[in-house]
Amino acid sequence: MRKQLGQLGVDKMLDGTWFRKAALEHMRRHSQNVTSAYWDKVYPKLDVEKRADAVIARACRRASVAGVLASAGASTGEIVSIFTEGLAAPIGVPAVALSMCSEAAYTTLLQIDLACDLGSIYGVPFNVDDIGDVTTLFGLALGMQEKKAPAQARADADAKPVGLTERLLVLEDGEGARMIGRKLLEDALVRNVVPVVGMAISARWNYVGTRRLAHAVRRYVRYRRALSAALRKLQLEALPEPEILMEGAWLVATCEGDASNDTTLALGLIMDHLPDKTRQAITADRAFGDDEEGWFDALALVPPSMHQALMDVLYLVAAADRAFQPAERRFLYRVGRALKLEVDLERVEQICRHLSLGEELPGELIRSASC
Repeated sequence: MRKQLGQLGVDKMLDGTWFRKAALEHMRRHSQNVTSAYWDKVYPKLDVEKRADAVIARACRRASVAGVLASAGASTGEIVSIFTEGLAAPIGVPAVALSMCSEAAYTTLLQIDLACDLGSIYGVPFNVDDIGDVTTLFGLALGMQEKKAPAQARADADAKPVGLTERLLVLEDGEGARMIGRKLLEDALVRNVVPVVGMAISARWNYVGTRRLAHAVRRYVRYRRALSAALRKLQLEALPEPEILMEGAWLVATCEGDASNDTTLALGLIMDHLPDKTRQAITADRAFGDDEEGWFDALALVPPSMHQALMDVLYLVAAADRAFQPAERRFLYRVGRALKLEVDLERVEQICRHLSLGEELPGELIRSASC
């Protein structure tokens, strides 16, 4: 990890591009070294949940220690500059900057490891060539979800809706990673700026930040596991028109307007499960998902044996943002009528409640996905 810190470079640290580079390299290395067999060897007597608890606790401890050590280095540089009336500033100031940058990078690498560890433990590892999921999860943990003023919200409502391709590209765009890189460095400056006292602040800050990220990642990988199981049950390779699934998921996700970050993560996972040819066709189709009536007509192509599995996936997409909206209810009712299925809205609400608390989804809520 020390070697990686040296390779990031000060210029990349300052402009925020270091986060994307660190995430990609760390995720690729993790996929090579850590598998389900690894966890069986390290924690042979623990189940999935206790393994997750163990790696979260370990990461929080290490992040706290890193905060103390970095703050101590920063405090030393600041104190030297103060007591020498600035004569030692050429030494003290660089020492402070180096401590802050190193701590921000080291703690972030720990947290990226933690995210990858949890994905591996729950059996749903992240795509090592796409940091969109990890970037979004960091953004959620850092509270970087965009909060728009009423005027901006009204302007956005009048604007042309963002299509599926554009929404997915936002997750993969390097600008989001750059913003997170800057935010992490800014936070390191804030928590280390006060000499001595900063050690306690930094330790607590790192602990809470790592715990918050762990909660966001754990909630997502639990959801990811449930959605992956539902997609396997659907048997996409046997579906005459696989894009029907993606288009239906998109229509559910945008019932109430633009898709949320959580819902976009779900859409990205569905895209990953589609055949390559279908995925490429969807990506090239800028008008994808605009024809709701055409989609309902196309439901006639879905074999009756796959109706319930399709509905299960749509349930999980509707619950992805942990809020079951009236428009989503109406849409699912209409899907139920088209497929001649009874719609279990209470089940969707229960999934939302469990996701809100970050809990594992009980088997009965995803029964048809896992049977």
